Amino acid sequence: MMDSLNVDQCDFFFMGLWAIWVERNNIIWNGASFQPMNMIQWTTKLLEDFQKYHPKMVRKQRNPQTKWKNPPSGRLKINVDGAFRVEDGSGGIGVVVRNETGMGIAALAKPFLHAHSVLNMETEACRAGLLLGIHQGWTDIDIESDSAILIAALNSEEKNFSEVSRVLDDCKEYMCAFQSVRVRHIYSEANGVADRLAHLASGCDIDDLWLDEMHAIIQDILYEDQCNCFYVARGPGFMSPPMQNPNINIINGTGRGAEPPN
Repeated sequence: MMDSLNVDQCDFFFMGLWAIWVERNNIIWNGASFQPMNMIQWTTKLLEDFQKYHPKMVRKQRNPQTKWKNPPSGRLKINVDGAFRVEDGSGGIGVVVRNETGMGIAALAKPFLHAHSVLNMETEACRAGLLLGIHQGWTDIDIESDSAILIAALNSEEKNFSEVSRVLDDCKEYMCAFQSVRVRHIYSEANGVADRLAHLASGCDIDDLWLDEMHAIIQDILYEDQCNCFYVARGPGFMSPPMQNPNINIINGTGRGAEPPN
């Protein structure tokens, strides 16, 4: 079975085993009750901490995309993210859509007063992004999420029986409405816009849909992502002006001032 899992899935598998062992000990020795959702959230947090503090081990086995990259010509990229607040059970989703130049053409932020988990919000964000694409009549899209579990579930042909199975079924059905859909996992550094929208929505600070003109609250990250794409395309140093000798006059190339004509 382990041979069929990728690196992310293996990491999550072993974190899950550890969480199950700890839950088992709490039940036997501390008389605690079993809370499946808390265990899933803890497993996800363990995985995030493990990958955060073991970056070299992770990078030896894969080449992660740490910066957002624009989609190929003719395609649209939909980045989705979800946020969950354990303290009050609320959540939020964020969706941003960009074209091959990195220009934002649509964005969405929506709060959920009653959420179940981070995975619940990640899956709701994916469904919202797909529905947005269907309503706008888009045909060729790329879906990106920093949730490895969500991406694995979307790419799997097996029946899902988790808490988000119904939403996942909707997502897979909606994906059939497009001519071409590509789904891929990215790291959180490449999902900054959707992440900000999701966290703002989870606090009920924002709830809206924008088409063509993007909200000011995400303009800085959109601009940074565009600059990163331009930097990668042109290569390092393209934005730096040539060094000039401050003692040389730019008019006649000498150390003297402008000379009168002969």
